[in-house]
Amino acid sequence: MPSKIVYLFGSGATHAEKWLDCRIRNIESNIDKDGLLAANVSSRIIESILRKKKNNILEKYGISRDELKKHQLMWGEDPLEKKYPGVDVELLISLIKNIKTKTAENDAKDLMQYFRDDICEKLKTGSRQIIPKLYPALLRWHELNEPKEKLLGFLTVNYDSLIEKSFKSLKKSFDLGFNVENNKSFGIKQKANEDRVPLLKLHGSFNWVVDNDGNGKITLTENEDNSIESLWIPPGLNKIYLDYPYNIIHGRAFELLSECNVLRIVGCSLNQNDINLISLLFTTQKVRRLNPYSIELIMGDKAAGDIAERLVMLIPFKDSFYEIVRGQSEYRGENPFLEWLYYNVKNSGVNVGRDKYLKDIEKWTKL
Repeated sequence: MPSKIVYLFGSGATHAEKWLDCRIRNIESNIDKDGLLAANVSSRIIESILRKKKNNILEKYGISRDELKKHQLMWGEDPLEKKYPGVDVELLISLIKNIKTKTAENDAKDLMQYFRDDICEKLKTGSRQIIPKLYPALLRWHELNEPKEKLLGFLTVNYDSLIEKSFKSLKKSFDLGFNVENNKSFGIKQKANEDRVPLLKLHGSFNWVVDNDGNGKITLTENEDNSIESLWIPPGLNKIYLDYPYNIIHGRAFELLSECNVLRIVGCSLNQNDINLISLLFTTQKVRRLNPYSIELIMGDKAAGDIAERLVMLIPFKDSFYEIVRGQSEYRGENPFLEWLYYNVKNSGVNVGRDKYLKDIEKWTKL
């Protein structure tokens, strides 16, 4: 009987795609500076606002460059690196929104726009959009590995459309969990008797927009819209999932997690800003407490250790990928998603041959 697999993707998965795209295209990029991890995004937003001579949102709330430098020095950080390790923009947006004044509401909206603009800009290597390689390789591997594992679907908290573009490259259909008015932009036609793979974007997406004709239908576009009015749940502690389509999506996510044997978490930190997601995992584990699904952490040692330490009393984790197999892996690089994929493809017994999506995995590990 094949294991039933669900994946949960966080910003670390998108970050891994950018890292690989830069290496493949031989583009010199400071991935810590230009990366897509939450800490990277927060640092860039803070630095961008601090450079402003006018309309500096942070000054209204007593946040200055001098104060941040003091914080860095206190904790042994180099203030010249401008990393601002103690600043979490998502938490800051929540705190400002909770002031509940018109000014604070506008400031929070401005920070949300900074957040969106920054991510959209960094979804490029050079002047071109990232071309995903790891997502397509994962999809293809599951096609070939189906006798051993059955892919139930994907959950993601990312706002980008890299995974949708990966489905398109394989000409595979996906199911967003709710009715979409227009999917033609991805050029996917569902084949007869084809099961669409659930792709549940828990926080919405930059490329979901509501039709202008007033019928309330949601349209899917291939390019991320620059408008903050598209359907995405902005960063913050109090993410609301009661409205359509998020209520439907979360119901479907509950069903997938209740059915799976293994949940693989790729690059998702499950921090204090993900309390509703943590609750979803806890609840589905509790429902299946006599036979809970296993949770595999596909991320760096430090990130995996932090999750396990914070949540071990609530959610039972297996050892992380690094703890289990890193000693056996020939590739020990900076990209956990790539390392995990390379190890599993190589040891799955699947003959990848000259497969378009899998043949270069070993080469990527040497970049």
